[in-house]
Amino acid sequence: MLLTAPEIKLQPDKFSIDMMLAAMSGAMRSVLEPGGSPAMMRKLREQLVLLCQSHMAAAIAQHV
Repeated sequence: MLLTAPEIKLQPDKFSIDMMLAAMSGAMRSVLEPGGSPAMMRKLREQLVLLCQSHMAAAIAQHV
């Protein structure tokens, strides 16, 4: 999705995208495996959005 998103002027490289997905997987696993509560799921979603936005902003800034 990131590679084809029309509103993104500079594209992140594949490695940055793979690292973001790995970070998301680890965070989701740490909440889902022990049976996270609905409140934890909401917090997880908020944190994953922050994680992804921050990581992609930093990854793209490296290539400017």
